[in-house]
Amino acid sequence: MRSLDEILSASVAPQRFRAAFIGSLALLALVIAVVGVYEVTSYTVSERMREMGIRVALGESPAQVRRRVIVEGLQLSALGAGLGAGGAWLATRALRSMMFEVGTADPWTLAAVATVMAVVTILAADGSARRAGRVDPLTAIRGR
Repeated sequence: MRSLDEILSASVAPQRFRAAFIGSLALLALVIAVVGVYEVTSYTVSERMREMGIRVALGESPAQVRRRVIVEGLQLSALGAGLGAGGAWLATRALRSMMFEVGTADPWTLAAVATVMAVVTILAADGSARRAGRVDPLTAIRGR
């Protein structure tokens, strides 16, 4: 003899496990994406240090350098969010059979992930651009 709750729990256990597994993989993918965006943004700005030194030498303020780097980062982040949303829409169609009592089109999750990635992009770009704004223009132009 088993209670109705035990029978119900046993019947949805495989779906619950799949959902937890997919959720764990999604969280891992988000962490990897955050680290990747931060590193790529930081690397890109450090590679452009000479350009930013020239801009500062020609009269651009460090605040203008920061704003330029952040805007360029956000443009790439918006492009990535659009491509990611399209990929997520295609993936939900493939995973629809594994979903249990969950809609496959969840705009709140997509918006939350895009927001997290935009915030990470802003933080990475701002930190790197601050460093670039403080560099001596002569040192940056010489490439040392």
